[in-house]
Amino acid sequence: MEIVNVAVLPEVTSAGVIIKAIIILAIISAIAGFGTYLERKILA
Repeated sequence: MEIVNVAVLPEVTSAGVIIKAIIILAIISAIAGFGTYLERKILA
C-alpha cells in the first residue's frame, strides 16, 4: 500500500522523482529477474 501511495502522490521535488524512478526500476528488474528464473527452470 505504501508503494502505491508514493507512486500516486504528485511529487514535484527532484527527490520524489528519483524515488519514483528507483521504485519503478526495482519493480521492472524484479519482474525481469523472475522471468529469467522461470525460463531457466522450464528450459533446464
